[in-house]
Amino acid sequence: MNRLLAIVLIALFPVLTNAQKWDFSYSMGVTKPLGSFSNNDITANDVGMAENGFFIQFSGNYSNIERLGLATALILSSNAMDDNANGLRLEKSVEKLFLKRSLTDDERRDLSYNSSDWRWGALLAGPMLKLPAGNSVFILKAMTGFQMNFIAKPEMIYDDEDNGLVFRGRVDDENKLSIPFLLGAELNYHLRSNISVRFGVDYYVSKMSYKNKYETIRRSNSEVTVLETEKRSVVPQNLNIGVGLIYHINI
Repeated sequence: MNRLLAIVLIALFPVLTNAQKWDFSYSMGVTKPLGSFSNNDITANDVGMAENGFFIQFSGNYSNIERLGLATALILSSNAMDDNANGLRLEKSVEKLFLKRSLTDDERRDLSYNSSDWRWGALLAGPMLKLPAGNSVFILKAMTGFQMNFIAKPEMIYDDEDNGLVFRGRVDDENKLSIPFLLGAELNYHLRSNISVRFGVDYYVSKMSYKNKYETIRRSNSEVTVLETEKRSVVPQNLNIGVGLIYHINI
């Protein structure tokens, strides 16, 4: 990893030391989950049950070479979970680990479910290729960096008043940092000499790991008994489709 970073920095050294053209942009748009991230199979372990989401992107690109440059971006992204599918998965955990049988309709009314979203913020950088075409510029880019994870933490609680117990299923532990990758293409159309409108499509992928903990809590003394802990991972894959404005600075 360190060797790859050194090679990238050496390759971009002429751009970094003689940068004259700067572009700063603000974009927003829709994130469409792909692959296992959008899968809502309640029997599968490594699925995200993600729905369409939203992202905001702040970018800064600079170069002094006609077609090459360095792209950087700060991306804030969120995908809601499919509450029906995830709620059903957690409901099955109550039946399997606690009741050892199917829930009755009356018992199902004693369930409470707190939904959550997949969220993260990422700081990325990488090379870009610019292809001018009349009043527009077509850009291809590849970036990587660091991602701060805010993993979805849905919670299921079943209150068994007859036995004085509360069953709880929740996320217990998570990895806070991961390494994302982005491959993107955008079309920048010049409105004025220093302002352009940006249309972009990016493929974004990373990985998150976490643990689910299922436990009971005794009402009388708050004693906690762990029934099961399971490791899970999910690979967020999103197609980010957005539009924004770019401000150009020539130095």
